[in-house]
Amino acid sequence: MPFQKLQNLKNALASFRTAAKVVIFESDDWGLNLMSRQARDTLVETGLMSPDYVFGNCGRETVEDLDRLYDVLSGFRDADGRHPTFTANFVMANPDYRAIEESGFRDYSWIAIDDTELAPECGDLIPKYGEGIERGLICPQYHGRDHFSAETWLDALREGDAVARSSFDLRVPRIGVTGHQESEYTWGEGNSLRPLPPAVIDAKIEAGMAVFRRMFGRSSLTSIAPCYLWCDHVETSLGKHGVRCMQAASHRVVPAGSGRLLRPRPALLGTSRGTAMRQLVRNARFEPAQSGQGAIAQCLQDVAAAFARGYPATIDTHRVNYVGVVDPGMRDRSLRALRELLDRLLACYSEVRFVTSEDLANAILRESTHAGYFKSSGAGIVRGSFGRRIVWLARERWQWWRENGHTPCGPGDLSTPACLDEHMDAGK
Repeated sequence: MPFQKLQNLKNALASFRTAAKVVIFESDDWGLNLMSRQARDTLVETGLMSPDYVFGNCGRETVEDLDRLYDVLSGFRDADGRHPTFTANFVMANPDYRAIEESGFRDYSWIAIDDTELAPECGDLIPKYGEGIERGLICPQYHGRDHFSAETWLDALREGDAVARSSFDLRVPRIGVTGHQESEYTWGEGNSLRPLPPAVIDAKIEAGMAVFRRMFGRSSLTSIAPCYLWCDHVETSLGKHGVRCMQAASHRVVPAGSGRLLRPRPALLGTSRGTAMRQLVRNARFEPAQSGQGAIAQCLQDVAAAFARGYPATIDTHRVNYVGVVDPGMRDRSLRALRELLDRLLACYSEVRFVTSEDLANAILRESTHAGYFKSSGAGIVRGSFGRRIVWLARERWQWWRENGHTPCGPGDLSTPACLDEHMDAGK
């Protein structure tokens, strides 16, 4: 449709840019308790899980883990004196295995992460979170009530799925073993994957947000759906609870029923699509537990590319890198890599500024004094002649296609509006 093509072009040209060297760390899965050391060892010994599966190390964070992370982050300051701050995206509950089993696997029950009986071996985490917030080392945001599809898990348990039942006995959700692509907002798997009914999504978000507000005394301005899987209704429902921006929209996958997973057109920072929610984009990756020392070089390359294109560098770094309840050695290696990354970032970019996803969201929404910092540093829409904007848009699209393994046409074809419009419509 011509109107949709014009709207796509308008959004692309309105992408948020800044001349400042801004770095944001977005870290998912805080609060989630997928695994214990005993469970991991048993699952590996029985052949149900590969010893190389990184998320097999995804136990709950402990006070010691947070102390070690805080020690690294507090050792660095940017040109304004701010420490690097992790935007810590929290999962607000974990399964109540006893209640689930007593229901005959018919009803899903959960325990909020501020329940001190949930994981006493982790220490008194609530004050430790508060310490990190007060020191400017973490900024909590909302990831979800659950990380996985409880409905799909219960189906598998009732049907006697061997992996689901064996891992349940070890107090591990099936997703902790299989890594299936699913979200708390979906039901089914493979060809049956589909979004949950809107009323169910609303109920989950309302319950999870209530725990978030109780723990942190405020609402979350941003959110990221588990496994990057969400439909438009998730955005509408989150918006009713104060969320204004979705993180990692660049990775979004939409469950469309009949097993179809649609990847929408490339998200552009600060724009909206379909709902009132603004989109945030992750454009750098730092996962040392998966990539080892190569993670540092790759992340620095990603950061340089973001700065060259006039974007904040938003670094995706999951919590599994920084927890040691299952594998303390992996945590310690990741923290050494994080320290080296920060050393090299500050050596390369003395003018770098560390901010949070909430800071960036406020700047985009123009609702805080922090937005003035971005504005004075050259933030705003792409500027220049219409021709220069078209060249910029073509370059952005081509870069996205290359990063996602697509080569729909030769570089010379990008100058033709027909080619550009075709792929703006296709969204991939």
